[in-house]
Amino acid sequence: MKKIFLTLNLILLSFIALAQTTSKGNMIVGTTSSFKHSTLTSDGGDDSESTDMDGFRTIDTGLNLGAGFAATESLNINLGYQLGLTSIDEDGDLDAKNTAIHFGVTYLF
Repeated sequence: MKKIFLTLNLILLSFIALAQTTSKGNMIVGTTSSFKHSTLTSDGGDDSESTDMDGFRTIDTGLNLGAGFAATESLNINLGYQLGLTSIDEDGDLDAKNTAIHFGVTYLF
């Protein structure tokens, strides 16, 4: 069985709320919208080719959840998870959703 790798290049727009839970800890909640930019396919070798973008939704939505802590007064570190809420398959044949793990460092000045 031949494997085909699919790469979706997306532009992400996130709205995040940070809630202070303890003196150093915080919780992150928010939404993400992804806008499809381009699609590439590959058979795992050196060659990749652009493919048409039919069959994939143009816009996708998700939910961000995470936690973080204040390492210092001006440095915050957080870790979170993005859960895709809508399938990116336009035809409904697959239950394919965008998910991601994210890590962030924030410096306040």
